[in-house]
Amino acid sequence: MLAVAISLGVTGCGNNDKQVIQEGLEDVLDTFKNPTVKSIKKAMTKAGATKDEIEYLDSSFAAIEQIGIVPDDLFHYLFLDFDYKIGDIEVNGDKATAKLSVTTKDFEAATKAFQTELSSDSIKDEMTNIYSKSGNDTTALYKFVFEKLYACIEKADTKTQDITLDLKKNSKDKWDFEAKSMNDFNNTLFGGMNKMGTALQQ
Repeated sequence: MLAVAISLGVTGCGNNDKQVIQEGLEDVLDTFKNPTVKSIKKAMTKAGATKDEIEYLDSSFAAIEQIGIVPDDLFHYLFLDFDYKIGDIEVNGDKATAKLSVTTKDFEAATKAFQTELSSDSIKDEMTNIYSKSGNDTTALYKFVFEKLYACIEKADTKTQDITLDLKKNSKDKWDFEAKSMNDFNNTLFGGMNKMGTALQQ
């Protein structure tokens, strides 16, 4: 949902490039230390997100709210204990590399615990009762499921991943992630959440 064209969106030249990249990465990553709908939209707009991307973001937030889930609560748990460390930054003309360590919850472990809990007979019975007593209201069921999800995330240990980002300066003198690094960045930032999404759909 949030993996949309994140760019540093900052301009630099000459000896300032390292500092510009450092500050640009900090600006993007700090957003996820205490993320809210407002802060994420602000960061995406600052990074140069298109109107279509912002509209897609709004529709994603609306879809979450439609099932009775508060987006700010979801982001709080998805980025619980989030931290990062920027390592060496090397600039060579219009290309650069930046080493990055990102700490998140261990979503693989959280997902396994979540799937195990949802598959238990007692939880299945409880979900059936909640659905029935609510008059077949799916929002009550989603609320129950997400409370279990949040508890599994909270109990999970943290996990640190190290990546090297490749960046290039575009025609407007702004530094952007190379395509592969954009994918690596998102996979690290949202590590394991794709598995969690699959678990929620089962």
